[in-house]
Amino acid sequence: MVPLALRQWLVLFFLCLVCAGVPLLLEPLDTIAFLGFAGSGSVGDRLLGASMLGIGAMSLIASRSHRTMVHTTVLLNAVWSGTSVFATVLLMEVTDVWGVWGFLLFFANACALWLYWLARLARANQ
Repeated sequence: MVPLALRQWLVLFFLCLVCAGVPLLLEPLDTIAFLGFAGSGSVGDRLLGASMLGIGAMSLIASRSHRTMVHTTVLLNAVWSGTSVFATVLLMEVTDVWGVWGFLLFFANACALWLYWLARLARANQ
């Protein structure tokens, strides 16, 4: 059985990623400028938005799915958030833009959340 709280976190994660991903996908220059970066409108900006929408969509789908799908999605979210923390730390070495801290805060908290749920699901399987 999947806890209701986990299903709710998956929906909330979807909403957060959609709110961040849509502007990056549709208006990357304005979004990047708002965060304090020199906007390039590059493929990378739009790919970040697209990945946020894709991961968010999987989270929403999993929130209504069976235990195996939920577990797989939580694992995907943990890996994606963790690698995003790593990428953000690398970015901090080359820029002092305040927007980087927002990304780091979001992804670090998301990673911690999904690692918590992975551990809780593992305990439930024992």
